[in-house]
Amino acid sequence: DVSAQAQQLESLRLAPGAWSLAETGFAGQGEHLLKMAEKYDVPIDLALAMLWKESQWGTTGLSAQHNNPGNLKYVGQPGAHEAFTSPGAYGSFAGWPTMEQGIEAYFQLLGTHYRQEIDSGNWEALVTRYAPPSENDTGLYIQQVYDYAATVRRHLGLE
Repeated sequence: DVSAQAQQLESLRLAPGAWSLAETGFAGQGEHLLKMAEKYDVPIDLALAMLWKESQWGTTGLSAQHNNPGNLKYVGQPGAHEAFTSPGAYGSFAGWPTMEQGIEAYFQLLGTHYRQEIDSGNWEALVTRYAPPSENDTGLYIQQVYDYAATVRRHLGLE
């Protein structure tokens, strides 16, 4: 049941003392997150792990101010605008009018542009493309995604 799982998501914490989903920019978004994961066939544990790494679920950084919890680069996405630039990063970042739109844009990107990596289960390749070593500590990012995703699976009883 999506509603029950959505309520369960609201209490998700990725580490002791970390914010729960309900205490972040994703408060009340549990059902939307699950629906987007299903619509774009993206594992919810992968998505939530990466969204925590990128913006602590819409709470930190410029991406949070611009409803871009996945820190997506601006490439003319429907409904998006060019919102900000970041030192050391190539190109500019997108912004959306609502958090729901930013969340959907993130899932749509993963479900299309990263389809091969998702279907093959190669999260390392996905993260290396998504957060290239030229802009990120990709090794650390990969480890954190695996750790955070395992916590999501435990919390949702997906293991």
